[in-house]
Amino acid sequence: MNISTVIENDWDFAALLHDLPSEALAECETFKWFDNELIKRIVQSMQIYVSESDRLLPMLAKRRNTIWFDQFTSSYAFLKWAIQLNHHTETFEEDWRGMAETSALWQYYSEQGYHVDSAYRKMTETYDALQSDQKEVLRPVKDQMERLYVNQYLNEFTTKWDMYYTNAQTFDANKLQANFFDNEVKTYLGNNRRIVVIISDGLRYEAGKELYFDLTKEKKFNGDMDWMQTELPSITSVGMASLLPHHSLQFQTDGTVLVDDMKTSGLANRETILRKNGHPKALALKSTDIDQMTKEQLREKMAGKKLVYIYHNKVDAIGDHLPTENDVFKATNESIKELNQLMHRLTNDVSISSFLVTADHGYLYTRSAISSSEKVPVNRELEAWIKNKRFILSEKEEDHYSGLSFTLSERLDNTGYITVPRGMNRFALQGGGYQYSHGGHLPQEMMVPLLRIKTDRSRNEIPEVNVSLISQTRTIANNIVWLSFLQTDPLSEQKKEKRLNLYFEDSKGRKISNEILLIADRENKASDERVFTEKFVLLNESYNPLDTHYFVMENANDEEDVVKERFKLDLV
Repeated sequence: MNISTVIENDWDFAALLHDLPSEALAECETFKWFDNELIKRIVQSMQIYVSESDRLLPMLAKRRNTIWFDQFTSSYAFLKWAIQLNHHTETFEEDWRGMAETSALWQYYSEQGYHVDSAYRKMTETYDALQSDQKEVLRPVKDQMERLYVNQYLNEFTTKWDMYYTNAQTFDANKLQANFFDNEVKTYLGNNRRIVVIISDGLRYEAGKELYFDLTKEKKFNGDMDWMQTELPSITSVGMASLLPHHSLQFQTDGTVLVDDMKTSGLANRETILRKNGHPKALALKSTDIDQMTKEQLREKMAGKKLVYIYHNKVDAIGDHLPTENDVFKATNESIKELNQLMHRLTNDVSISSFLVTADHGYLYTRSAISSSEKVPVNRELEAWIKNKRFILSEKEEDHYSGLSFTLSERLDNTGYITVPRGMNRFALQGGGYQYSHGGHLPQEMMVPLLRIKTDRSRNEIPEVNVSLISQTRTIANNIVWLSFLQTDPLSEQKKEKRLNLYFEDSKGRKISNEILLIADRENKASDERVFTEKFVLLNESYNPLDTHYFVMENANDEEDVVKERFKLDLV
């Protein structure tokens, strides 16, 4: 590597290789110049021809096994999510324009549309982690994608959502958050089975999807994922109360919520409700308390408990405070990891076999500052119980020129009205931040994940995509050989990625080439867009053409899944 750096400093690669196509450039790896140049070209390409995900993503994938990749991993990851954001935004806009009902748009968001918010989150978080010099090179793409997400996607989508939401506010009565305990938890208790419910404050739907896919990649966890709809306002007090066993919810004018005349704030109150309305052997815990327990202490604490509610709070704790609201995407990523680790620990240390994972509400967040035009003035003389940046609660209906007004849900057992600003706007009020908010009527705020996870393998795990070696040659006459592979089916919710370790070996199992990690994770519908071409370099030694040699395709996640193809080495 030192030699290549010396040569690179002496040569003018820009003059020598300026005509080299980007696709060819993506195959080169000897010098760091190739990575720097490819990144610059992709930045330029995205500014001119934005709709090129099918061309650009394969080029990024080819860099994974190059020698300088580790130094450019973050830059390539940022570009990947920026390209994905643009692709999913285009797909969403094409699909939802023809939808005429709110329920169809809501359902589409749960199946496909959430990809937009997920890609935006990952792109922004990845950009934050870049070195300052990398940020400078990639800033044009970041600014461009920010405008795309905020000014185009959010603006158009929320405008349409406003129009449809006024016609229907409930999309499936069976999936209302208020019915969670009766529909989901009671089934376990009725069969005398222990159930652990994990509630992560502010874990929005798209983050729940990521957690679900991370869990089900492993053989240990299986299950399915669904959505629930929160009440309006989509805030912590209402969401947390709705998830408890109850006969009635009583919304107070100060924002607190009672369950059957019992207070719901605080761990002790919630445990009392769980024991009275749910199961006498119920327990409420904070995830941070579990972190402090030894294995023996945790086992003792949960011994004999049939109903366990665990409360996890990171997203809302970070996002709801002005000094830290810009760390909300980082907090979301950390929450996904913490929940994964928590479920592993409970499985290993306490033998928990069933989990229900959900949230009290989601959130709306943009990295760019909220413009003055998006801050809706509020009459100071307005008589209201609560004034929030995403909702106003009052006894009388508020005829706001830039808001939508609805009666409070009958499930909240209070006569009143809630007014939300149109689209992604915020009410102009003092205190707190504007970029992170919740309480409103958008799917990002009201759709929460519901993961039904089992560790007993009673369900089939999500299968991996298939990968086939499609190169016809089985005789090698050169130390350097290029082989092509086809990912036979696209990545989807029914098929997860496959990771393969690829290399050549002799008859004794000794590796005789470099090892390539192939990650089959392409979502492209067209099969020719799911072809991988990789370079293998054989050890510079003598090979007997009569000996047996193999090309090995080894599943990185399953040591028993190994495919070997016989090759003849006829090197001169």
